[in-house]
Amino acid sequence: MIKPTQDKLNLLKSNQLYKPALSIVKKLKANGFAAYFVGGVVRDTLLGKDSKDIDIVTSALPGDVTSIFKRTHGIGAAFGIINVVIDSENYEVATFREEREYMDGRHPEEVFYTDDPKLDAVRRDFTINGMFFDPVDETIIDHVGGIQDLENGVLKTIGDARERFREDYLRMMRAVRFANRFDFELDAEAAEVIKEFAGNVKQLSAERIREELSKMLTGPNPDKSIIMLDSLGLLELVLPEVSKLKGVTQNPQFHPEGDVFVHTILMLTHMNNPSEELAWSIMLHDIGKPQTYSVGEDGLEHFYGHEAVGANIAEKVMKRLRFSNNAREAVVEATRNHMRFACV
Repeated sequence: MIKPTQDKLNLLKSNQLYKPALSIVKKLKANGFAAYFVGGVVRDTLLGKDSKDIDIVTSALPGDVTSIFKRTHGIGAAFGIINVVIDSENYEVATFREEREYMDGRHPEEVFYTDDPKLDAVRRDFTINGMFFDPVDETIIDHVGGIQDLENGVLKTIGDARERFREDYLRMMRAVRFANRFDFELDAEAAEVIKEFAGNVKQLSAERIREELSKMLTGPNPDKSIIMLDSLGLLELVLPEVSKLKGVTQNPQFHPEGDVFVHTILMLTHMNNPSEELAWSIMLHDIGKPQTYSVGEDGLEHFYGHEAVGANIAEKVMKRLRFSNNAREAVVEATRNHMRFACV
């Protein structure tokens, strides 16, 4: 067990969610249960970053949690997760658990509650997300080597990579997002397993894929995320239309950077805290070029009408990923009119 530095503790304590979350931990402990902060908030504290939520893990069973706190709702009760409500804010409180026999690449066939926090830690996805923090004595409990991997800047699965990805195939997408969010190196074993398991991404719902892609595009290093998806064999499965941009050459007078894929990646590097709609508009703005590619008598590449064709393709992509009507309409119109923007 170690203590974060004082400046990192001060940052955590300045989070408006900290005091209510601390009160939940203290109340659980007062009733004889173990309780800790878990996951992203611990990782972010060690990185000196702020967190958007604080999740709690405990030895208390779901029924214990609902009896201890006045306002709760069991949105994930089947998996031992109860939301405790304080000042209209939800705090996820999960019972320590083991999970076994994942048959569908997402849901465990059996869930076993435990009072051993180590068993709970080793079922989680990546080492940097598997640490606990005791806000009462202000110590970090690390059963999985997360501290060392944070220091080394590497994203590793907890335990065997095949088991972790087989439990939930979305973890392949999450690996790409986390590696590029923190500018970490993706562990070689994890990368090889993702390449091997890539085809299983088709088993994921459109909504889950959309959420991960949108987080990649609106977060740090969206260009590197797309390049990594491509290198791992995932891009052609989740966004085949973008994968088809590779090798589509352009007139070097206007695009000295290279083909349409390279151009799109370059555009992503220029985004600065974009909205979801803007990020997807940039991603898809030239999506119609492969279908409209031609070479004129001058020997140069042309893409006549690629805006209109691209708008139709963008609409299909947005529908397939089940975006809201408003988001879909915004991206389709931006794709249809992007050459007008360029000429303003």
